[in-house]
Amino acid sequence: MSKLKLCSRLWSRGSIRGVSTGLGTQQLQDFGTPEILGAPGASWNRSNHELAANGTNPEVQRIHTELLETMKGHRIPPSTLIFSLLESCTTPEDVRLALDAVARLRTTKAVLGHQQANFGPRLAQSVLDACLRSRDANNAMKTIWEHNIYGFTARSESATQIMAYARAQQDVVLMQKTLRTMSLNSLAPTRATAEIALRLCKDQGNEKLLFALAKEFHESGLKFSTGLYDVCISTAANAGETKHALEVQQWRLKHNLPHTTASTFALAKVHLLRRKPKVAAELIHTQVQESEEKDMYLRVLVRAWPVEVLSRKKKSVIEANLKEDVGILLDELKALGSNVKVDAAEFGTGKESLRKPVYE
Repeated sequence: MSKLKLCSRLWSRGSIRGVSTGLGTQQLQDFGTPEILGAPGASWNRSNHELAANGTNPEVQRIHTELLETMKGHRIPPSTLIFSLLESCTTPEDVRLALDAVARLRTTKAVLGHQQANFGPRLAQSVLDACLRSRDANNAMKTIWEHNIYGFTARSESATQIMAYARAQQDVVLMQKTLRTMSLNSLAPTRATAEIALRLCKDQGNEKLLFALAKEFHESGLKFSTGLYDVCISTAANAGETKHALEVQQWRLKHNLPHTTASTFALAKVHLLRRKPKVAAELIHTQVQESEEKDMYLRVLVRAWPVEVLSRKKKSVIEANLKEDVGILLDELKALGSNVKVDAAEFGTGKESLRKPVYE
């Protein structure tokens, strides 16, 4: 897949709320004075005291001090020590001390000729785990910087882990910042990246961002999971965005994906909004077998979906037309031999929603 300049159009327009158009690579010199990142014998200076006094737990301070004392003697500390330090981190203050130790360790190894390349993925993974455990997303982002003072190699797996954390926290701004950081640091999005980002948008009811990101991901060459295509097409249809729904269907056709129940009913809603109820009925009858799931989707289409779509469209003429066309759809399904368990009189009377696993 070609290198992706992810969301470049979106961010340059400033259209994604919560992400600054001026966001760039952050300053790498986080620890103040040159001595901290200097030779192994650098003195314990004011910045060190500030780090140690700023709420870190005693165990983290103890290990950090032991690491520094070892390196002052021009010796490489045991690798178990740095991992113990990272495993002990529980706060952002702990993480800052740990990152200071990692930066010093890299400098010490380089000065002594022990290491010319970056650290392996194990250390970066331990740092990332420590950051997320400590709820320090800003420092976690440093593990996916292409150029950094810590010796981390940016990996898409690390970005995916930060994205998963953002979804667990329901933090759309962090998700956007992670995507932006990936773009700035030559990390192309993966299928897992898209899955997390778009589902978080759906969780938050941010259809505009969902559609924009879905298009960016698609244009980058990503093929979504079947379930994620269902999320995209259903969200568009439920919102009455027929253009977006049909666009997603074209993506599905490009990959020769068969219809699912979700995609079938999404397109049926598009046909209803275009005043083609018989086409919608034929599609449902042809593509969806008689089942409890079909009954559930049909109930939602008749009872709940009109409430949602009309609240967005706010046009009385659409309501009259939609009510008439839903009735025609049900009659046509019966004429085709389908077992219809919902009545047209129930139009817009309920708030049913589909079970979450349908979209998973």
